[in-house]
Amino acid sequence: MQQIATAQAMKSAKPTSAPRIRRNRKAIHLKMSQLANAAHGAEHCEAVNRSPSQCSAAVGLTLRDLEDRRWCVSPPVAKERLRGAGLPYEGRRAGLIYSWASIFRAEGIDEKIAKFATQAEFPDLFDDLVDTCDAASLLGYKDPSSIRKLVGAGDIPQTAYIQFGSRGIYRFRQAALMALRKASPMGRIV
Repeated sequence: MQQIATAQAMKSAKPTSAPRIRRNRKAIHLKMSQLANAAHGAEHCEAVNRSPSQCSAAVGLTLRDLEDRRWCVSPPVAKERLRGAGLPYEGRRAGLIYSWASIFRAEGIDEKIAKFATQAEFPDLFDDLVDTCDAASLLGYKDPSSIRKLVGAGDIPQTAYIQFGSRGIYRFRQAALMALRKASPMGRIV
């Protein structure tokens, strides 16, 4: 008898979970830009005059931009890197935005520089990273394996590259590689 009464009470009870409230992306972008600009002393990003993608460029990068444009790695590799740095990963469709400080922290930049780096002081930090083939061509090598050998030998400083995963997916900072360029062996005939 008690079981029947309990079953009837459960059927008549309303569900405890409410429908999910959708995020207001413009409000999130505006709030993040205000917080970032207040920390750096810059003007506020007006959501009316700029699109959310322009506002997020001042604040940081979306997960999609971070994976596709900055790091050029697959989502599982990016997920491993972000989780290793203690950052959340909700998937590409979540619209998650990472601040520059958190991106730099995930890339292994010193904590003090990561928090207070501005594009005026450290423009090379904000540039997108290049893959091994592009790094090889920048340094004057034809084969990308030469770059891996240089990394293994310690000839390229650790600040010039980021290693993703245990298989050795490398991404390089272009400005740091330019300082390591080898001289061209070709002479000039006059």
